[in-house]
Amino acid sequence: LSPLVIARVLREDRWYRGYMICMFAMGFGNLMLHPLLTIALADEFNVGYASGILVSTVLPLLMMIVAIPFWSRRLERMHVIQFRAVHVWVFAAASSLTLLGVMFHLLPLLYLSSLCLGIGFGGGVLAWNLGHQHFAPPHRDAEYMGVHITLTGVRGIIGPILGVQLYGALAGMISQTQALSVCFSICLLTNIVGASGFVLLLRSRNRAQSLAASAQETNPELATVA
Repeated sequence: LSPLVIARVLREDRWYRGYMICMFAMGFGNLMLHPLLTIALADEFNVGYASGILVSTVLPLLMMIVAIPFWSRRLERMHVIQFRAVHVWVFAAASSLTLLGVMFHLLPLLYLSSLCLGIGFGGGVLAWNLGHQHFAPPHRDAEYMGVHITLTGVRGIIGPILGVQLYGALAGMISQTQALSVCFSICLLTNIVGASGFVLLLRSRNRAQSLAASAQETNPELATVA
């Protein structure tokens, strides 16, 4: 999509705009984490190829398959903002476990983090593909999804590169463990910012719906849809 189309969609739909802002923060941390996790496994823990693939790829994919039915039942019953206000804290838990694992050199915590990531991916793959439909009018479905894809691409370009470059800069000044800890702390911080944003967005939407319902009861002609 052209920047003008993206700007129009975000300007016209305040709930989708808030949703995209929270997604950007939360997803930015996730995308930073993956290349840093590979570096930590190879350089900090000196794991072999099989163990590295197990932590970074195999366990998340297996847990994603297991978690999809659990998350699908919840997404079916609620708006995607409410869904994300709960779901994304799993990614914050994964970042916390990764940070603690690196700080205290505990490889089992990285295995637990990998399982949490898989659980998060299970819900993420559903909400990523279907979430925009909770906002988009049917005739603008592709437009809304295009905004989502474009912004995902933007953070997909910036996040991993920034994470690795930051680690490289810090590793020249402090120890490797400290550099990784700082980087994983940033991942955790962005996850928390995004998750907290979804909670606030949900509360704001609930208030708007309550006001709209009250206005509808008082004066149906003046009520607006939240």
